[in-house]
Amino acid sequence: MGQVFKTIQITHAESQVSFDLPAGTVGFRLIFEADRRALMNVLLYDEEDRLRGQLMHFGQDAALWFGPTLALTSPHCLPLVGRTYTLFNPMMDPAEATRFIPFTVTAVAYDDRDRYEEDLTRPAEAREAVSWLGEADDAVGASGLDWWADALGHGGWLAGDFHTHTRASDGQSSQADNVQTARRYGLDFFAATDHSVYPTAWVDHEGVLVLPSVEVTTAFGHFNAHFSKGSPYKTRPLGTASPGEVEVLLHQAVRRQGAKLCLNHPFMAPWRMMLSAIPLETFAYIEIINDPTYKTASKANEKALRAWSAMWNGGVDLTGLGGSDAHLPLGDRYPQTRELTRLGNPITWVYARDGSLKALEAGLAAGHTTIARAGRPWLTVTKDAQGQSQASPPALTGRDLAPGVTLCCGLADEPVGVEKDPGRPEPAYHQWIIDGVIAAEREGASSTLVLPEDGHWVRVDWRSAEGELVATTNPIRWESAEEGKRLYTWHDLEKAMNPPVRGVVFDKDGTLMAFSDLWEKATEAFIDRVAGDKAPACRAAVGLVAGGGVMPDSPLASGTLAEIAQALSDHSPVPVSPADLHDQYKAYMTAHPESIQPIEGLRPLLDHLRDRGIRMAVMTSDDADLTHEALRLLGVDHYFDMVISGDRYPAKPRAAGLLAFRDQAGISLDEMVFVGDSCRDMRLGALCQRCYALSGTVSAEDILVDLADDLVPNLAALVPLI
Repeated sequence: MGQVFKTIQITHAESQVSFDLPAGTVGFRLIFEADRRALMNVLLYDEEDRLRGQLMHFGQDAALWFGPTLALTSPHCLPLVGRTYTLFNPMMDPAEATRFIPFTVTAVAYDDRDRYEEDLTRPAEAREAVSWLGEADDAVGASGLDWWADALGHGGWLAGDFHTHTRASDGQSSQADNVQTARRYGLDFFAATDHSVYPTAWVDHEGVLVLPSVEVTTAFGHFNAHFSKGSPYKTRPLGTASPGEVEVLLHQAVRRQGAKLCLNHPFMAPWRMMLSAIPLETFAYIEIINDPTYKTASKANEKALRAWSAMWNGGVDLTGLGGSDAHLPLGDRYPQTRELTRLGNPITWVYARDGSLKALEAGLAAGHTTIARAGRPWLTVTKDAQGQSQASPPALTGRDLAPGVTLCCGLADEPVGVEKDPGRPEPAYHQWIIDGVIAAEREGASSTLVLPEDGHWVRVDWRSAEGELVATTNPIRWESAEEGKRLYTWHDLEKAMNPPVRGVVFDKDGTLMAFSDLWEKATEAFIDRVAGDKAPACRAAVGLVAGGGVMPDSPLASGTLAEIAQALSDHSPVPVSPADLHDQYKAYMTAHPESIQPIEGLRPLLDHLRDRGIRMAVMTSDDADLTHEALRLLGVDHYFDMVISGDRYPAKPRAAGLLAFRDQAGISLDEMVFVGDSCRDMRLGALCQRCYALSGTVSAEDILVDLADDLVPNLAALVPLI
């Protein structure tokens, strides 16, 4: 056995401790132990401040081995060099400052190589690993990167994942598991981005490119370093406990290691971007779709999409990426999710001339990318300004575009044999985005659009019937950004995304007026009259709960009269029309005006907004006639500039009604706030600057809080927020 020569107590979130090896040491081991599950985030440097070992572990025990040769070390460590070492424990999360769990590091030295080798238990992954370390490397590097550069042997649209994890940090899959999943789902490549740990070896991965990368994980944001020639931590940083220190670390990664940095999940609390002063030009990419199965991802991804638009309007043309951020083993799901969380969900498609590292990097630099949870997005030129057919390259550039050019978009099928996950959302409609503005919303996956005279860039977003983002193309610019709108820092971006509010859109039932017995009792009476012995099936179809109540996000809770009528017709012995339901609800409302009750704080909020000159609209699945009558009974109809009803506009979460109010009021979606009480409301409200959800409604609050910017108990609570 080796000899214990040093015991180190790590008692706070960021610390540096130096120690000397005993004379004659040929190898040593560091043993990490804690009383309970602790975050052990450790980088080890030699006397010349070169990175020699890496560890990121959540648990109670771990170890690092440093041997006389590469073969006798752990996969993420280099051979023993020198005598003096510094253990650096960087801070990764703001909560660490107050919730840090101490751990002990015991240093064990060996003066006999055979005894060291006898004690060393090498994991299977290390025995199978293919090293990326070149002989000339003096620290953790990547001089062997190009050994796999031509492994694919083909180019074109390559399918990949730019954000993955393994057991090297906090993932639950092995390196071999990730390679197997990539093959199973038809991926050509993926980036290995474990927290703080830059991979120095990988298992056999023939047919799949593995890009050595690392997630620079700090208390002020997470940043994937791609195409780096070594770890961003290759030389010991000053620290990571302040924004300034993190900025220095990121700048060094770009300048010294040639890293192309990606802003990871920049709006996902508690790991959101918080470096307000950092220049946006520090980054090459921004993550648009991060693990769409995670509970807060939908809200965060929508904000990333808005930020992307603001960047391109401000002349900062970052390429968008998608990353699964996969932590769970294949086949596992987060609670209350239908879709698998796995490597390759979503896919980032990159057009590369061949299967080399340089071609992949060039494709990203040119913006030849798309992101998708289903299918592969494509965009092509179909006609020139004179209406003549025109050949289109596989990946468009700004040179292919001009005002008057007709573009066509669509989603190609995945390769034959690739599995489709159960529960994944399928595209139902898409939106053409010109300069960050929804220029058109179309049914299905494919349509055409003529580029306008006053545009600068174009993008297409595909969405599911529930309004979830399914796919997007990288923007393509054909005109330079407008003078005077240039963005320079993250602070500039946040300011551009949050102009003064000029419009508020309200849902009606459950938001302006209580979700009363109007819908429940009137529908019950209608079903009893027309359904006969089919009544139980009809009640279940529209969302009526036995014993009272309405199911969240059911046709009765948030559907149009047409949707409710269809649900009833599917089970009723007689057809049901929207007109039948209109007459039923109108009669009940007339007979029971007491059923129309305002939400607490309605008038004070409306008075507050009117006094500020803010335009207001009601957007409801109900029809216009019933909506006007309800507003009249509430005594608030005169406050609203527009009623966006389900009989005149597509149902939420389609944006057509919202866009109509935008155009009528002359304000942008970034200047709007949406207030509602259902998931449909929040999906639509994500297109606006902010969306607020009312608690105590028919929708589950734990779901609403994941989709809304804030959950409020009543309308009065919004007065200080808007």
